[in-house]
Amino acid sequence: ITPSTVSAKCTESSGTRHLAGAGLGLVTPAHGGNGLLVYGVGADAVGRGGADIALAEGSLAIPYNPAGMAGSPGWHVVATLNVYELSQFKHQDSLGNSASPDNSPGALGAAALSRALTADGSLVLGAAVTVAGGAGYVYRDLQTQDGTTDELSGLFGVFRFAPAIAWQPTESLRLGLAIGANYSTAKQRYFANTSVAPTVGGDPGFFGFNLQNLAGWSYNANVGLLYQPNERWRFGLGYTTETALELDGGDATFNYEAIGEGRVLYDRAQIEGLAIAPSLEAGFAYQPSPPWHLVADLKWIDWSGSLSSSTFTARDPNSPNVPQVLSLTSPLNWRDQLVVAVGFERRLASGTRVRMGYNYGRNPIPDATLTPLFNLIPEHYLAGGASWFYDHGWEVGLAFQYVPQVTVRYSNPALGLGDHQSESWGLLGMEVTLMRRW
Repeated sequence: ITPSTVSAKCTESSGTRHLAGAGLGLVTPAHGGNGLLVYGVGADAVGRGGADIALAEGSLAIPYNPAGMAGSPGWHVVATLNVYELSQFKHQDSLGNSASPDNSPGALGAAALSRALTADGSLVLGAAVTVAGGAGYVYRDLQTQDGTTDELSGLFGVFRFAPAIAWQPTESLRLGLAIGANYSTAKQRYFANTSVAPTVGGDPGFFGFNLQNLAGWSYNANVGLLYQPNERWRFGLGYTTETALELDGGDATFNYEAIGEGRVLYDRAQIEGLAIAPSLEAGFAYQPSPPWHLVADLKWIDWSGSLSSSTFTARDPNSPNVPQVLSLTSPLNWRDQLVVAVGFERRLASGTRVRMGYNYGRNPIPDATLTPLFNLIPEHYLAGGASWFYDHGWEVGLAFQYVPQVTVRYSNPALGLGDHQSESWGLLGMEVTLMRRW
């Protein structure tokens, strides 16, 4: 912490606990899959547990393997919606809190289109709008260790627009490239109605805050390859670069009422050091007989290189009697993930396709940096679904997701929620996708 001006009413130590809280919970997607990454977009990918790198087709291939657009003549337009309920989702602590988020159920959507520039579909342009990470958690009535009842919330979103191109130079090879423009937003309330004065040689005090209006643009790229040596085998490879999260231009209001300064607005607030990790994914699809496809993906996600620490800074308060600069670098220390996804798809005589899948990725968050707002701890995902085909190129897809409850117990006294905490996470979800080709 580096306050440049400290009055007699506000010592340097008085900032310690509230800034520790600020740095520990600023990224809060409610519906991650593998860490911050949603593991599938569209009923096809979700129903196969995210095993999609080798079977990606049409415009919804853009987020994972844009090479899948090639080989499809004409137009392909798709819209998809995922609705979910955070089942058995709960924060508990030694203060007696036992709370579920107030903002569940939730929803995530995406849309994409592609257009072949050649009659055989060997050259295709497309674009997709997706939520790369999003939503958040809101706990409205938590008991704090300062004897107050207050709100703890964090809302975060990364919205991605990605134009793409795909090319099929030979019968067996397809290549693709997508460039993502990412708009990130974030806001947080950390016990904003709680204010406790520091004591000499004792309690460092606590000043709650309301952080809002953080936003910014960043860019990334996704390259993909599909190779199909024969009718039975198809291999896919995809690499997505890091997405830096530009979060600045915000403001933060700190509650200094306990030291007679009221609510103080810091006009410049930002967060640095946060990113969605780069990933490398490889997979195959095998067709033992015409109705069947067996698929498997292996993905490496470099969280340790992208989420090692974050820095929160607030400047330019509208009072001269408080720290003029508040700054804290907080450790995150995420672990890399090796994700395994397996699934199958079967085409019925009616043309309907049914599918099932399973996805596993180790929890990337160490206990030492776990918080109620930063608790993407699930490891096992089960899914299934089907697609139905209609006249004039219409297709409707439906997929269901189930995440069995997982609980992690930890100790983080800096949160202001007692000496011991636990987070439980489970999910029920449904993806509905509408597509048309012509």
